[in-house]
Amino acid sequence: MAKVNAPDRTRDALLNAAKKLFALRGYDGTSVKELAQLARCNVSLVSYHFKGKEGLYRACLEQFGRTRLAAAERILSPAQPTRSREEMRTRLAMFVEEMIECHVAEPELSAMVHRECEQALPRIPDIFEATFLEIFRNLMSFFKSAQRRGLVRGAVDARLASVYLFGAILHLFRSDPLGKKFFGTTIRDPRYRAKAARNLVDLFVEGVAR
Repeated sequence: MAKVNAPDRTRDALLNAAKKLFALRGYDGTSVKELAQLARCNVSLVSYHFKGKEGLYRACLEQFGRTRLAAAERILSPAQPTRSREEMRTRLAMFVEEMIECHVAEPELSAMVHRECEQALPRIPDIFEATFLEIFRNLMSFFKSAQRRGLVRGAVDARLASVYLFGAILHLFRSDPLGKKFFGTTIRDPRYRAKAARNLVDLFVEGVAR
């Protein structure tokens, strides 16, 4: 097993501290001193590794965005157009499951992205456009490609369909405390998570009416 050197350990510790504090307190509510204390390193190392607090903040989200984009491109690749209704369902299911699992695995980073969007991207407009917006565009292209092959009705607006799908996934997490309180369900439960993903894909592919 390759050894991790001290600078890399410090960098990783700062990234881990950053996602926890930025998610909890926001960018303005987090100080460099607090970041260094949680990472157990000297304050000067924030500037050394990331050129300051904003650089650390951006590094967290850029790394997250690139990982998520790579997954979306693998699943929705335009180089492999959908050829059947069943394939469309399968790839949509993979995409929805990936999105849900990443929210569960990285709740702090997901919260940071959502807060940035709510604040009109004050610090990461370039990162957002290069990664998270590209995920959205990949989904739009997926729906448009399916339309050209007669798998999605021509009247469906691909951009709005993408908005609805992203919105449904986001709402699963925002409403999770209420779901747990009133219905005894939580997205943290793997069985409920699988059911939620399956139902969402069914709604998109089959609709609600009989």
